[in-house]
Parts: sequence; C-alpha cells; structure tokens
Amino acid sequence: MSRARLVIGCMSGTSCDGVDAAVVLADGDADARKTSIIASGSVPLGEDGRRLRAISLGAETTAAEICSLVGALTERHADAISIALDRAERALPQERVAVIACHGQTLHHAGGLSWQVFNPAPIARRFGVPVVHDLRAADLAGGGEGAPITPTADAVLYAAHRPISIVNLGGFCNITHLGARGTVSGRDVCSCNHLLDAAASELLGLAFDDGGRAALRGAVDAGRAAAVAERLAHTPAAPRSLGSGDEHQEFLECLGGLSPGDALATLADAIGRTIASDLGDATQAALAGGGARNAALVDAIIRHAPHCRIRLSDAFGVPIQAREAAAMGVLGLLSLEGIPITLPGVTGVGSPPPVSGSWTLPPDGSWEVMSRPSSPRTVWTASE
Repeated sequence: MSRARLVIGCMSGTSCDGVDAAVVLADGDADARKTSIIASGSVPLGEDGRRLRAISLGAETTAAEICSLVGALTERHADAISIALDRAERALPQERVAVIACHGQTLHHAGGLSWQVFNPAPIARRFGVPVVHDLRAADLAGGGEGAPITPTADAVLYAAHRPISIVNLGGFCNITHLGARGTVSGRDVCSCNHLLDAAASELLGLAFDDGGRAALRGAVDAGRAAAVAERLAHTPAAPRSLGSGDEHQEFLECLGGLSPGDALATLADAIGRTIASDLGDATQAALAGGGARNAALVDAIIRHAPHCRIRLSDAFGVPIQAREAAAMGVLGLLSLEGIPITLPGVTGVGSPPPVSGSWTLPPDGSWEVMSRPSSPRTVWTASE
C-alpha cells in the first residue's frame, strides 16, 4: 500500500554561488508517483563559495582550508533546509520528513573521477532524519559517467506533462527528454552560466549579468555567434558528461573587439543556438536553473527553436530555482526505496544499474529502507 512521503533535497551547483533546498511531497508508488513542491529555501555561499570555486579551478589550498570550507558549506545546507522546513510546516505541520538528500559541492568531475564535498553527520543530527549523499559514486563504480543524474527525477517531477524536454540552464546545460511512451534520455549539452558569468566578470566587472539586461541592450553579431555555437557543439559531451575543464572560457576570445553589450548578446545567442539544436524535434520544453532568469538567453533559445513551445519550469509546477533541489529529494526517495537512480542509456553505467547513495543516520539510528521487489517492475525505459 502506497503512502505519501515528505522528502528534502539540497543542491549546490558548479557555480558555487549558493545552496538551494526543496521540500517535496511524494504520493504513490514508483509506477505512478505524484509530487508537489511544498516549499523551498536558498542561502548564498558568499566568500566561501568563491573560494570553493577557485579550488575547483585549480587554486592551491590545504587540507585545513578544505575542512573549514566543508564545515561552512554544511552549515549553509542546514540554513537552507531550516528555511524550507519553516515554510513547509505552515502547510504540512504534521508530516515527518523521510529522508534528506544532499548532492554536495562538486570540486572535480572529469575522467571518471568525481568529488562532491559535504559532511552529512551534522545534518542528520540537527534534523533527526537519515541523510543520503554521494549519489554519483555507485554509477561511477559501475562504469558510468556519474552524470547526468537528474533524468530519473525529472521523469517523476514532470510525469504529467509528457512528452517534454527539461532544460537545466546551470553552470553547464543538460537536457532530459521524456517521451510520450515512457522513454527517458538525457545528456550534458554545453557550458552555459560558466561562460555567461565569466563574460560578465570580464566585461562588466560583475558576478553575472542580472536578468541578461546588458545583453538585451546589445546587438548580436550573427557571424561570431555562429562561430562560438559551432565550437560549443563540438564539445565532446557524449558519451561523456561535462565537468572540470569544460567551462571553455577561452571561447570568449571570439568576442574580442565587441562592446560589452554586443559581446554578451552574441554569447547568449550562441549558447541559445546550441541548446535549441539539442532540443531536436521536441514539441515543448521547460527551462529551469539560474540561466532561466537571463532573458537574453531565454529569448535566444526560443528564437532558435520555433517549433518548440518553450516555457519556464514554473508553468509545470516546478519552480526554476527549486528544480535541482527537488530532483535531489526525489533521487533520495528512490534510493531509500532501493530503486536505481541512473540509467545505462544516460550515464553509460553497466546493466543492471546500481542502487546509489551513502547513508548517515541520525543519533537514534532510525531509518527505513524498502527492499527491492523480487520481481522488479520496469519503472523507466532509456531511449537511445
């Protein structure tokens, strides 16, 4: 007999700018699960995030500094969870959280090596809930890329809207394609906010182009946009995932001589072209992630994919800022139930895919893991 469960997911993206937490209510079994995002919370990482980002790019550090930064990162996770829980308790005061899933902060992801730093013990102790983390490791051990890992969560969060493509506009762009007949596919596409933010830093002296306002004031240089898009399209994202070393800030050299506004407009257009091309024959798409707030980027995607109805993820009940955190919550629930969260056709992991996650229990040792059925049902089918 199925029952509703409350789960929490946390995400800190490769830009290292903040931690997002989402409280998700999941009702039903693995074949027919309905979800709703009850509340979310976000906390900036500030200088700690900037230092983590620098380390991920190769800056020198010490073990002591990493320990200190991981401690601060974990505290920010607790803050984001507290904000989300306070908001959720107003709507669901009697519900108990079943699991907290934390992605951790990626410091390196390349060549079969992936490191997401995080300390789960303080979270389990503070909230009295089992915590699952290190969600990529089992896939990597099984010969997979460890990414992208959100397609199975997208299959739950957007189930009612098939067929649909979910476009995550994060540091890197990745796309999940959900077919009308239950198929799931996904891949990393190209560097996205990493490039846009690097350009904003170099040209505007700002961490990012807020809302894409500077880009909207500029004019697109079509020839240069096509040249950058061609280079982005040849990024070897398949069959491998994108990560450390794939930011490709050297592509900004193609924009030399343009005004800041024109350079940012041209770059947004190039990234939009690349993403639109990867949408293929999709008929509708949901945009999520920080880049969905960049109007110039969104306009470029829409302009270059006229066949596809493109809307912000909010229109499908999944807020753009909370989508990845909510996905982590769903992945945590699947792991709790003994269901694999990655697919051979997406990450390249061997078949059958493994159950993922490392677990940390609260002080009283309480937890609950549902064993896999003796005759497992087909929950998702990976499309080629």
